[in-house]
Amino acid sequence: MKKLIVFFLLLMTCFALGFTVKEKVIENFNRMKKLPSHWWVFGDITPSFGQVDTNRFLKIIGVAKNWYVGGLGAYIVVDGTEYNTFEIDVKGNGKIKVQLFDDDNNNDQIEQDDKFNPTYDDRWECEEAIDTDGCWEKVDLPLSDFNDMNPGIGNDVFDIDKNNGSGGLVQMQFIFIAPSEKGNVNINIDNIKLINK
Repeated sequence: MKKLIVFFLLLMTCFALGFTVKEKVIENFNRMKKLPSHWWVFGDITPSFGQVDTNRFLKIIGVAKNWYVGGLGAYIVVDGTEYNTFEIDVKGNGKIKVQLFDDDNNNDQIEQDDKFNPTYDDRWECEEAIDTDGCWEKVDLPLSDFNDMNPGIGNDVFDIDKNNGSGGLVQMQFIFIAPSEKGNVNINIDNIKLINK
């Protein structure tokens, strides 16, 4: 009987370990009172912070011009080798384009032309519709769903590792699209992570 109990406990431990989600928290906003210098804002959005109990989150509001509202991004320099999913908590309505930039010329930065397009590195993008009816939802975007938005620039390989001098995943950006052509965006974001599911 003891052997059966030990076997059962070992089996449950292996089962639990097999389903552990590995994660790398990129940002959860809990310590921020304003966006730090490694974040930037563009277009016509106004970012601010909200708080529920001790949990802070980023609020994005803005008015669209031809659907587009604006966006924000951050310099992150993360080794994404062990992850397969980009995860973010959202609340609101509209669309979010998530852009990830990998370092292909091994200098921990993304050089851009005068239209802010990368000149040596890859830009990967995935778009997600948001309609949460006022509730928080966790959005998981498999990295395999991200598309190369600048083929012929960089090496056209989604390589977010820090091998061979690369900075890995160097930048992320969020572009906000309104639910109507001249509509308002009111989207909250929190708990930005890379995970391995």
